[in-house]
Amino acid sequence: MNTNTITQRSSVTQSYFTDIYSIPQLKDSEMEEMIDKIIDRDKETLDLLVVSNLRFAISEAKRYQGLGLHLDDLISEANCGLIKAAQKYDPTTGFRFISYAVWWIRQSIISAIAECGKTVRFPQNVHNTRRTISKAYRELEQMLERPPTEGEVAEKLQLTHYQVVVARESGTRGIELNSPVISKEGGESRSFLDLVADEGALQPDEGLEILGRYKDIHKVFGVVTPREKTILEMYYGIDRDENMTLEEIAEKLGLTRERARQVRNKALNKIKRHPSGAILREWVN
Repeated sequence: MNTNTITQRSSVTQSYFTDIYSIPQLKDSEMEEMIDKIIDRDKETLDLLVVSNLRFAISEAKRYQGLGLHLDDLISEANCGLIKAAQKYDPTTGFRFISYAVWWIRQSIISAIAECGKTVRFPQNVHNTRRTISKAYRELEQMLERPPTEGEVAEKLQLTHYQVVVARESGTRGIELNSPVISKEGGESRSFLDLVADEGALQPDEGLEILGRYKDIHKVFGVVTPREKTILEMYYGIDRDENMTLEEIAEKLGLTRERARQVRNKALNKIKRHPSGAILREWVN
């Protein structure tokens, strides 16, 4: 192993972090002043939009460590997604840029991980969780007199279904990103990468486009329930500093991740079907 190469790479990455975190983030007032130039696709303005949000790209990249790509590669992919978001962003939709960009960033990272196709090796804490899950599985099997479902194990340990699946499948070895890890009804299966990605997720900007077709976001929310409104606001970062993942929303509201996903999609479908959403139906069709 070439320790000099590793040290050099770490040093370069750390230097990059130092440079990026020294760049001030744009204030809301500054963003408002830039709207016309963003619409006109002014290159200097779009460059500023990207540079001022590079620290956010880093934070997203760090979430995908351990899945086959080194951190510097993840950051590179995140930056590519950020650039694409800046090129496509329409400020007239009423959405903050970062709420829009996060989906392009994640899509870029996940696509790169899929192409990598390497075997993922899980950290020790995953194996510790696996032992805890195995113990809970045996206890529930004795109590229920049948093999428990992953959902029952997750409920007993207050874990997400995702955590139970990944921990149980990881074992003491790695796992191929595209190998099946869980069966669904009808004989279908999902890969580990399917679990890393958001099951049933819309395309990077599809959900935001659905909502963004309406200039008055809060008026749109009149067609959904209070809980649906809350989940959409959390998920898309509306009237808050940052968006939340489905798992974060589920934990916050005391739901399962799957239930949070269902509520989110149901709310978006309500908005698409609403009589005032003719322009949306035209777009969907």
